[in-house]
Amino acid sequence: KFFGEFQIGSEFLNKCSNTSGWILLKIIDAIFRGIGQVCFANNPISGAFCLVGLYLGSPVVALAAVVASISAIISSLIFDQPFCNVTNGLNQFNAVLIGTVLSSLYPTLYSGSQTDIELWILIIFGSILRIRIEVKQANSIMSMAEVRRKWKSD
Repeated sequence: KFFGEFQIGSEFLNKCSNTSGWILLKIIDAIFRGIGQVCFANNPISGAFCLVGLYLGSPVVALAAVVASISAIISSLIFDQPFCNVTNGLNQFNAVLIGTVLSSLYPTLYSGSQTDIELWILIIFGSILRIRIEVKQANSIMSMAEVRRKWKSD
């Protein structure tokens, strides 16, 4: 129950209401799961280890991963993405990749600093845009599936 997808934690959080302290714990769980998904691990403990590894390599890259994950969670909720995708980190993992890669390569490619405001705007914007693209892509795939069903029935 502690390994794999950390089902005991998921079951406990699913029983808790979305109020006060529980929502904060659910968000932290989603952040760690999103970071863990980058390493193909839907487990908040694995995500915490990945975040510690990022922090040891570069604290700014670790912060960028967290900022990107939070941005993706907020935009996922705004764009009405399935809550199970948010809680399992599926909506966040590409945003985490965006945040870590941008914060790593921005100083090299643009002769800037990891503390430039442009970098952090790019990370947040990229995380939000990624969710928006996913929404549009999912809608187009669903509409194509509907057209195909209609063709088969005719």
